[in-house]
Amino acid sequence: MIEQCRLMRPRDVGLNLAVGAGAGEMDYYRFHDWASSNTLSSDFAQLIANGQHLEMPVGEKVRVCTLSEIMNEHFSAKAPEFMNVDVEGLD
Repeated sequence: MIEQCRLMRPRDVGLNLAVGAGAGEMDYYRFHDWASSNTLSSDFAQLIANGQHLEMPVGEKVRVCTLSEIMNEHFSAKAPEFMNVDVEGLD
């Protein structure tokens, strides 16, 4: 959905990456592009797959960075007016 966000809000900073306690990579489980059940949690993905009789997706490696890295890179001059962080099932 990041492309739609960028089209609708071209002046915003839109980042499509995972945020974690440390930088690195994680597996992202994608059922399909618009699925609200896409997740970084293998346990949650398995629950969705079992509950909806779907095949368990193979995890795709995604970049993970820290919130501090994002703030330093994109908002070092001023704080964002609004920020939304989707935790993808890791809440």
